[in-house]
Amino acid sequence: LLLVKKNTTAQISRLLREVFHHYPEVEEDEAREALLEAEEGIRRALEEGVVVELAPRSAVLRQLQHKLVVQHRMVAESFGNEPKRRLAIYPPE
Repeated sequence: LLLVKKNTTAQISRLLREVFHHYPEVEEDEAREALLEAEEGIRRALEEGVVVELAPRSAVLRQLQHKLVVQHRMVAESFGNEPKRRLAIYPPE
């Protein structure tokens, strides 16, 4: 079940981004690279039990990485200041 709070362009655009993972402000190759990096970070955090810091990324790319981490039932946190802000992936407790 999907819900749009208001029938506005902004709300509908947000819904479409969520459903189709389409972010027009991000290049496809850049998004793919960021997600591959997050997948590798998840693997390392699980296998090695260490906190994994990812490369600095834009807010949109960090959001995509964070969603991937949450899908694996793990915890991630953004830290640092723009333009060096990045994600840290924590191993399960």
